[in-house]
Amino acid sequence: MKKKKRVPVDQKFPYCYSWLPISKKHLASANFFMQKCYEIENSKTSKYPDVYTPHHAYIINSILSSVTFLETYINEFYCSLSDYPFSCQIKKKITGKKLLRIQQMWNLGIPRTASYSIPEKYQVALILSDKKPFSNQDPLYQKILTIKKLRNELIHYEPQLKEIFDDPEIERKMMTGVGKQLQHENFPLNPFVGEYMEFFPVRCLGYGCTKWVYDNSLNFVTEFENRMGIKSNATLTNS
Repeated sequence: MKKKKRVPVDQKFPYCYSWLPISKKHLASANFFMQKCYEIENSKTSKYPDVYTPHHAYIINSILSSVTFLETYINEFYCSLSDYPFSCQIKKKITGKKLLRIQQMWNLGIPRTASYSIPEKYQVALILSDKKPFSNQDPLYQKILTIKKLRNELIHYEPQLKEIFDDPEIERKMMTGVGKQLQHENFPLNPFVGEYMEFFPVRCLGYGCTKWVYDNSLNFVTEFENRMGIKSNATLTNS
């Protein structure tokens, strides 16, 4: 039997190409954990401290997944224009000098590096595309800044010794940081804890917060797409 001639490794051709965006998976994760929070808070059998651990696990992971969706989405946007060698829906909308400008900046690390925050990456994309960026006073943009800060507080959390007052109004006046910003959002609070507990990171963290983060993250991406005149490959839906 005649032996097959072996092809040198450096001469072999790839069987296929792989391009796997995962932003939608993070969005699905955020929604999954959010729904779990809802189920716990609306179940007649849910009692603290029995549900304490899963409840907080779902809350934190839903928030983190929503923010991770925001970052992976915008990274995929840039990579689709700069690194993806084939045609795609976004490339059909962003062409010519605008496309070249984005590619050149991305390859120079703008806004590719960690020195650019998530909201800044969206702003840079709009500016490079000659589209109207978000105003710093835009309520939706302000919410995204607060959401980013909330994520950072949860990841880099440092416990602090605080005074607890019987009157929640006193705490409200003394509140600082992300808690001060979140208290103005008026979403439903954690139903398992009393008013004597700290607003952040106790009373504010519940299903209401996860839904507020999820909805605004999704709204922000939708508004970005509207301004860019593009559409995601998979339809974004608000659950």
